[in-house]
Amino acid sequence: MDSLQALTEFRTSQAQYLRNLLPRRPEIALQAYQPVNSFPSPAWEVDSRAIRANMRIAASLDEIDAAALTPRDYATLQTMRWEIDQTTEAASYADLDFSLISPRRTPLRDVVSVLLEHPLGTVADAERYLYLLEGLAFWFEDARAALSQRAGRGRYPSREALADFTRFMSRFRDLQLAGALRVADSRLTTIDSSGHESFRNFEREALDLRIRPQMDSLVAFLTGDYATHAVVRPGLWQEAGGKEFYRHLLRRNLGLEVEPEEAHKAGIAMLTRLDSLKRVTRQRMGWSKSEAEYVRFLQQRDDLPPLTLDQVIARVQTSLVRMRDSLGSRVRTLPAAMPRVRAATPMEALLHPEGLVIPSAYADSAATLVITPGWGGKAAQLEGESHYFRWGWPGRALAAAVAYSVESVSFAVVAHPSRTTEAGWGEYAASLAGEMGYYNDPAAAYGRLMQESLNAAWLVVDTGVHYFGWGKPQALALLRLNSVATDAELDSMFTARVIQDPGSAGAGAIGLREISAMREWMKSRLRDDFKLDAWHQELLSMGPLPLPVLAAHLEWWSWDTARQRREERAKQAAKPAKR
Repeated sequence: MDSLQALTEFRTSQAQYLRNLLPRRPEIALQAYQPVNSFPSPAWEVDSRAIRANMRIAASLDEIDAAALTPRDYATLQTMRWEIDQTTEAASYADLDFSLISPRRTPLRDVVSVLLEHPLGTVADAERYLYLLEGLAFWFEDARAALSQRAGRGRYPSREALADFTRFMSRFRDLQLAGALRVADSRLTTIDSSGHESFRNFEREALDLRIRPQMDSLVAFLTGDYATHAVVRPGLWQEAGGKEFYRHLLRRNLGLEVEPEEAHKAGIAMLTRLDSLKRVTRQRMGWSKSEAEYVRFLQQRDDLPPLTLDQVIARVQTSLVRMRDSLGSRVRTLPAAMPRVRAATPMEALLHPEGLVIPSAYADSAATLVITPGWGGKAAQLEGESHYFRWGWPGRALAAAVAYSVESVSFAVVAHPSRTTEAGWGEYAASLAGEMGYYNDPAAAYGRLMQESLNAAWLVVDTGVHYFGWGKPQALALLRLNSVATDAELDSMFTARVIQDPGSAGAGAIGLREISAMREWMKSRLRDDFKLDAWHQELLSMGPLPLPVLAAHLEWWSWDTARQRREERAKQAAKPAKR
């Protein structure tokens, strides 16, 4: 098969894949400048037609001569194949999946994002927006129906998960009452003012008479008789098929064929290594007592009042400037524009409490780093500038800007960003800052080590709770040893990351480990031909691929780099010597 035929077949399969995907992913459709006609129902019934379509696409992908594709197209093909396999497998566990009521994973986040970002440049745009706004009421109604259907089959979430989502819905309702879903006047400036009144009337009726009653009905359902049946103890291990489902979630979230036992041991090994590094760092600070006593000392410090968002923004911007001036030797081509930094809106803070990176809109435009109140808390302050490195430059904001400035990053990658690659790069970037001399102060170095330890602890706790049957007290005890957060904060994070989002809490730890291992392997393979800035550039330009796909691409890159260097040396050797 020649390259043109392979490319044609690949483009056809990719188009079919997107046609199958976009109706179920309105946020991706909006990003692809495609009209959003409706929101997918949150019902749990398996979409057999979508699965059959994906299986046909997978069969067509298998027929393509992958060797005839470009390396980037091959990486896209592998990403599509990975996602199809994971989506098909997920259908087997639909009865165990309670992502609908997880604030971190609920489709409601995407629904609201579409409403907040929907274009309103024309009358047609406004009409489509109002139609979608009306659909939000049906979404809440369908969510309640889906929970009722699941209850009829004897499936209920844990008490902590249910209580957490109920609190989330209460805050969501408060924001809706405060006008968070009301379109800002500035978004209607291109529409003839004569239509503004009718738009506002319809908007008000939808919000007050249809959406709010359905929200209230859902909350009443969650807090009524349904809540009395919630599972007392969290952990997928206790459910029929729960351990198998957890294996699937771990594989899907981490992007690796890793067993829970292996992941658990890896987390413990990371903690052991980091404990040694922290002990040495404490000694440098003149602290001779135990780690637990030092953590208590940090927790009891009262000289770190919360920072305002304006203060945090100023610190982040200072960090970005410092990093820009020294990062050129680590990344071959830096984006022309620095990230914009702004405070999260109340709705963004609810939907993305840890922060948010909004990628560049077009080549060389600026990514946006959205910060939340947690950035001003004691834990973030004690972590120090490492926190800003993880999220800003050289972290996730840089990664987003580099990837989205490359036109060849396909929507298959954009639609399925690897959580482990994204989080892993952020952690790797914070460690890279250490290589650049940013943690010479022992306190700064310890802040970074504490964050790495907490990531490893999350991996151990996640596998412990969902696979090995750990109780909540055991999990919180380990987290408490590796965090300066208060007990209330740890309890909240435990519910959000472990109970509500099984299989994902260790993404940062595993991502850091794998990216660091890739670098060392490439360095040993290429030796003097290995250039760190070029390797970083290639990694970032591919976007957040699943780790196996990224590793395969970088393996090709190392081979191609070695080939080019051999050819260059051969050309130099063939030149006649100058007399």
